[in-house]
Amino acid sequence: MYKVFIVGQEAISDKDFMRRIHWEEYGFTISGEAWDGTDAYRRILKFRPDIVFADIQIPGMNGLDLTRKIKERVPDIQFVLVSECREFTYAQKALNYGAFRYFLKPVNEEEITETLRKASQVMEQTDGPDSFEEESLEGIKYTPGIHANENIKRVVEYINNHYEEEITLQGLSGLFHINPSYISQLFRKETGMTFKEYLTKLRISYASALLADTNLSISQITHKAGYNDYFYFIKAFKKSKGKTPKQYRNSLEQTNPYSYL
Repeated sequence: MYKVFIVGQEAISDKDFMRRIHWEEYGFTISGEAWDGTDAYRRILKFRPDIVFADIQIPGMNGLDLTRKIKERVPDIQFVLVSECREFTYAQKALNYGAFRYFLKPVNEEEITETLRKASQVMEQTDGPDSFEEESLEGIKYTPGIHANENIKRVVEYINNHYEEEITLQGLSGLFHINPSYISQLFRKETGMTFKEYLTKLRISYASALLADTNLSISQITHKAGYNDYFYFIKAFKKSKGKTPKQYRNSLEQTNPYSYL
């Protein structure tokens, strides 16, 4: 599935309108949203959606500037911009900044579905929905099935939202009043991974995104990714990626001149 990101409360229309669009029929799924441009910029670089539907009139960074800045760094992300302003300069700027489509409000279902059809054709010609080298963090996060044990649902949800913090089996045991050995058994049965393996996977994925999309030092990234020991982080990262964090960032700079500019 191609990932869709929505920016602005009225980026397309209201939520009822969005629900009427058969996203899955065209190979798309809504994977995230933001209400202002500044938050959208951070989240889009972190989660790397395939296409963004954005309102131009949003707080913080407006939709035009958001498009320009993201396209400079990740050219493959497609933008569909909508506006209630009929000034031609808006449409001209949108296209100059690389927007895939520009619509005036109110947008109708036919316009959206036609855009999805054409966007999927473009993406199929650029190595499909998984064209990025790294799988997004959201794609890595495990979601228990509806019939999963309720205890493990709560534990996994907590880990997914707090992996940047200090998390231990003993801490989870105290938080959820479950025996740590039982948590460990349930976790492995449900996810196919040990608790440590899953936590490491989330943290290394997040660290990879920070190395790619920010100019934070490796020491800063160590702490942001939930590690207290710098050298342990280096060892864990190299075991996972086959490169040290510095080597990983250098390899990205060689293939992407816009990396964390």
